[in-house]
Amino acid sequence: MSDNSEEKYLKALQLEKQVFGVPHSIVANTLNRLGAIYDQQQNYELAEQYYRQSLEMSQQLFGQEHPDVALSMNNLASLCNYQSFLEEKQNNNQG
Repeated sequence: MSDNSEEKYLKALQLEKQVFGVPHSIVANTLNRLGAIYDQQQNYELAEQYYRQSLEMSQQLFGQEHPDVALSMNNLASLCNYQSFLEEKQNNNQG
């Protein structure tokens, strides 16, 4: 995704928070999408931040057993798994 997409999602997030308030499912969805953008840009710190916000908000709204919670949890878990892979690969290359 392009930087243009990132800018639009950030503007959308700001507007959604004003219109719908927090927590709201639309806000949680946009947080998750921003996490995906940063994940693709390999900005893993920001990706994790947005995925965690999305997960926490979805859990607050829906409880533990809801598709939106599962999606946010899956994205966060995939990111954490990939970060572990990168750390292990880096450690193997150093030793």
